[in-house]
Amino acid sequence: MQIGFDAKRLYHNTTGLGNYSRTLVQNLATVAPQHHYHLYSNRLSATYPAFDASSTFVRKLPPSRQWSAAWWRSVGIRSQLLSDSVQIYHGLSNELPFGIGQDDIKSVVTIHDVLFRRLPHTYPLIDRQIYQYKVKKACQQADKIIAISENTKQDIIHYYGTSPDKIEVLYQACLPAFYEVLVPNPNLLEAYNLPVEYLLVVGGVGERKNLKIVLQAQALLPASARLPIVLVGRGKPTGILAKLMQLALANRQLIWLQNIEETATLIQLYLQATALVYPSLYEGFGLPIVEALLCKTSVIAAANSSLPEAGGEAAWYLKKSTPEALANLIQEVRGNDILRQQKIDVGYAFAKQKFDPTQLTTQLLTLYESLLR
Repeated sequence: MQIGFDAKRLYHNTTGLGNYSRTLVQNLATVAPQHHYHLYSNRLSATYPAFDASSTFVRKLPPSRQWSAAWWRSVGIRSQLLSDSVQIYHGLSNELPFGIGQDDIKSVVTIHDVLFRRLPHTYPLIDRQIYQYKVKKACQQADKIIAISENTKQDIIHYYGTSPDKIEVLYQACLPAFYEVLVPNPNLLEAYNLPVEYLLVVGGVGERKNLKIVLQAQALLPASARLPIVLVGRGKPTGILAKLMQLALANRQLIWLQNIEETATLIQLYLQATALVYPSLYEGFGLPIVEALLCKTSVIAAANSSLPEAGGEAAWYLKKSTPEALANLIQEVRGNDILRQQKIDVGYAFAKQKFDPTQLTTQLLTLYESLLR
């Protein structure tokens, strides 16, 4: 097969959609090296040169003579795909080139979430309008839609009236390092001067991540049960969250690590954490939950959206999004060693089986092949 990918995020996003893109195409090349993989990026980047060093991947850039790079990615790329004899084009981040359905090329789009519809107040108006237009067109044009969770599939059906038969749920795999034998190595974390016990929060400081409730819950705990919070993520806090963070940072009850990009370091943060706390208001999937389960770390998560899909029966779920409920759940997790270990064991087996990269990649290949029959 000749398969093309929208590789903008692959080359230019260091987390999130970038990790999804890189993991997906690398897993494809590992499981099915006989196929040809074309990576279409609208601009140069040296961030991930490994893709250019491998003969498995061929990167394509816009012709210098043709319009702007953005226009090429959205419209002009269609002629390039035909020239390259691409049979399937996969938009990895919620969008497809306009009019691709008019060509003799099958198209697949991954829809990660429709948070701009679910939580519109957390997005600027212009961003909501752009996302709405691109996602709606992609859902209309695509021959097949990949939803990264069953919850996202139901959101697509609800907001765009898409036929369920057109959507296939295909979960996201973690980065390859998470599936290796993982051993705590305190030396990797020495530079951060972390406490022996801490609660880990992975994500930014935006309203949706709900860091506010974690800091408020921490303040409600007795001094003897109050663990510092290690936050991995970027952003600019505002309002009451900014004040809560400032106070917690001053008291060293919050340790904010904004520039963790090495996977090995992130894994060690999971391995040595008392628990991952993930009280997000809504998620398309919730990958940090799976990462924590693979690291045999307890998980405390909200019970909304796709999060129960990611955590299965292994996570401890927050049924009420209040500081009091979260404080009680933190104490419950720390106070029940037997149940905590049972959930860790169940979670590890669950994550290894349900989010196995070879299995997920085989499902994707089967989807591609079905479009060419």
